[in-house]
Amino acid sequence: MAMSLTAGGADYEAPANGLTLTSPNGGEVIPSGSLYTIQWEDPLGAVSFNLKYSMDKGGTWKPIDAGVTETSYSWQVPTVPKNKKKCLVKVIGYDDSGNKVGADRSDQTFTIEVVKLTWPDGGEIVKSGGTRIITWTTHETKKLVENVKLLYTKNGGKVWKKIKPNPDPGNPESYEWLVPNVPKTKTKCGVQVVLKDIDGKTVGKDASDGNFTIEPDLFVFAEITGTESPIVAVATDGEDAIGALGERDAGGNPTTITGAVYGSGLGDAGKLEVDMEGLPTSFIDFLEYKAVFENYTESAVDVSVYDPNGDPVLGPTNVDVDPEDLTRIKELYDIANSDLLGGGLSALPECEIHLRDLHILKWASVTLNWTGCLVRPLTEAITSGLPSCFSALLYNIPMLTDGDADDVFMFFLDEGLCGTADLYSCLSILADTAAMEIGGCADIAGGWYASERITVTCTADGETFKETFSGEGPVTINQDECGISWRLDGPETKRKGKINGNKLRFSGKFMTDGGIRFTRNRLTGKGLLCGDEINAKGSGSAAGEIYYAGDWYDFSCKGKSTALFTRLGSVSASEMTEEKEAIQEPSLIFLKNSIRAPCFPDKLGSNGAK
Repeated sequence: MAMSLTAGGADYEAPANGLTLTSPNGGEVIPSGSLYTIQWEDPLGAVSFNLKYSMDKGGTWKPIDAGVTETSYSWQVPTVPKNKKKCLVKVIGYDDSGNKVGADRSDQTFTIEVVKLTWPDGGEIVKSGGTRIITWTTHETKKLVENVKLLYTKNGGKVWKKIKPNPDPGNPESYEWLVPNVPKTKTKCGVQVVLKDIDGKTVGKDASDGNFTIEPDLFVFAEITGTESPIVAVATDGEDAIGALGERDAGGNPTTITGAVYGSGLGDAGKLEVDMEGLPTSFIDFLEYKAVFENYTESAVDVSVYDPNGDPVLGPTNVDVDPEDLTRIKELYDIANSDLLGGGLSALPECEIHLRDLHILKWASVTLNWTGCLVRPLTEAITSGLPSCFSALLYNIPMLTDGDADDVFMFFLDEGLCGTADLYSCLSILADTAAMEIGGCADIAGGWYASERITVTCTADGETFKETFSGEGPVTINQDECGISWRLDGPETKRKGKINGNKLRFSGKFMTDGGIRFTRNRLTGKGLLCGDEINAKGSGSAAGEIYYAGDWYDFSCKGKSTALFTRLGSVSASEMTEEKEAIQEPSLIFLKNSIRAPCFPDKLGSNGAK
């Protein structure tokens, strides 16, 4: 006798009598429109069988065939409009009198697949700015595939963006994708492929089975200090490098941007000179071939090329240009030079990321890239020195926004590193030095004194309240190579993280106290080392239940904090503790979890019952 169970909204008849479906029994991926062999075992000797299938986990059933006399069946799998991942098959056995003697169905769901995205499918790690091949396979579709639409997400599917340009017409089953630039690592990325028929209707779609990761290209910016070097700022991604050229005042501060210099890992190198609007006037490669730009209009420019002896190789040739490109170059140049006027952003504290340098290097990237893309198609004579139109560095830097500045590694390098080297060798030395800096770790081990301010918003028992805490205290930072950690008192006050160059990131618990059951409790923060100071900021959240007056109450809290760490000099940590003992509570959220359970009872309820 069969036992009836309910699963997925349908009755599942368990095989108490021995009739057992063996295939498909769950987890299979069956191509749409294919032939598939259904198999089952019948030790009790039923004389005929009916077969059914479901595509909604047993909510509804459709007939496959009736009166089957064998224990296997070649099933013409239906052609479906999209992947169906909740499919089941059922077999029902009958005796020679037509009475049902047993039944069974797939133990778990299987998939009828129209299209399968094969890359990326989850778990991959890719670099932004590079190219990767998206691939997919297609089975039988309801109608002929006319075109394909590809989309990607960076936030787990909350927002999907179209990948451009579109794939070739038809169904090429592969696509060369320029991975989008990201200033921060994105761990919830996915790709979706959508097949369209001639009427624009979807005939199949699939997405990555799991998340993959897009990591930012390695950006290292370096400001060149001193009074003599013509290079005022450098950017590198470990392969290519660019430098902005400028004039300096007597104090070594750059006053005007005059051009840019380029070098690639392939050995290409060249120097760009510009006019007072930031438009190129000449580009000279390392072999001393020279491209000259004259007579700009809104939509054209004359280009001539000369060999190292000054003899003409090309031109002058009038070349059409996009007016928007010229406008953008001039606008970026205006922004960069405006930053220099009257000191501008050059007065920023040392070790902070300079928006000034970001603006200068964005202009240099855009202008160098424009120059390379304009001249390369015209002549072979100078192409060895021009930047490629597909340089990842020149593509990615202009994508950075002012808000991304904190995620760019920044260093100060002394011009003395160049010695008497020529301009290109100097760029290479500076770029290599900056790139090596990123692989190292600043030494922050030892005693520090920190002051902090944090604003916390909590909700408990239906009431929301906001508090601001501040505090000071000593802390000892431990460092093992690039790993860092510190602890005040108590087992839950530990913070740990890493330092990369002069930037650190850390995490830990947001709150700690007895009488709390947490469902969430985490803090993350980042900081920037500037000499003997670390400027840090972070955020955290916690939620759960708090015990008060014999009962448990739901609560949630979130907070943001800023802190300043100052390296201890001749004053010992113990002396600082004695001097500041009176203000240790509330202590530092970064250092010592200070949002305590006793903060809550005063806020719980207004009726006096809690």
